[in-house]
Amino acid sequence: MTRVRFDPYFFTDPRWERLGADAFILHQCACAYVVSNLTDGFVSTSRAPTLAPGLVKRPKTAIAALLDDGLWTPTDGGYKVCVCLDNLRTSAGRGDEQPSRAYVEGERERLARNKAAWAERQRKQKVADPGIDSLPTITGPVEESIPNHQQTSTDQYGTGTTSPVPVPMSSLVAATGRTDDEPGKASGPSRDPEECTRRGLEQLVKDRGLGVDVDELLGFAYDLNDDPWRGYLLIKALTEKGLGANRAATVRSRIARAIRENAGAA
Repeated sequence: MTRVRFDPYFFTDPRWERLGADAFILHQCACAYVVSNLTDGFVSTSRAPTLAPGLVKRPKTAIAALLDDGLWTPTDGGYKVCVCLDNLRTSAGRGDEQPSRAYVEGERERLARNKAAWAERQRKQKVADPGIDSLPTITGPVEESIPNHQQTSTDQYGTGTTSPVPVPMSSLVAATGRTDDEPGKASGPSRDPEECTRRGLEQLVKDRGLGVDVDELLGFAYDLNDDPWRGYLLIKALTEKGLGANRAATVRSRIARAIRENAGAA
């Protein structure tokens, strides 16, 4: 599922004191409509007043205010309500940029390819050794998977050793090993690695306020490692501290660097 994205500072923009609550709500609903329908920023004239039923008392007045402010611009048959980008990882603008249709479809195709490739590798691994069963499970809130930067490596017979994991970027790939207290050790009905990874990322975004969409992080997890759960563990290590004010930009920059270093090491 693709989500609507806003930078935190967009909501504190002084323009909203001038435009009012109706315009504030209507604009957010318009961005949600754009993302869910992949319209590349377009909302029709007939659809715009009905985007927030029961929430906006005077939609036509709100539309006029948004147009007068320049946040919306008139176009054939409707309005351009936001900029939609093909690459949100490097986006910089007013703070309400949304993913374009090309971006969303490209991410979906990339995720499908990565998932299929991972499933094929898992199938071959199980054929080679039917005793291996490394799919993670998760049932509750995600606990710390790399406490105190320690990593536990286990072989197929369950023997494990714990050793420090360095935090520098060049060494973070080493932090993607399994750990004793990772959610994969929990009991539960789900053994789908992508579902487990998604739930872990959702908790991570919530706990750390990363400002990055879970679907985008899931794509990064596959980019970082053939096993998406190990990719999640690396993302967790990368986002532990020092994210600064623009958290989303810092997260994307760190992950992109790790992907490049991982590719160079390979």
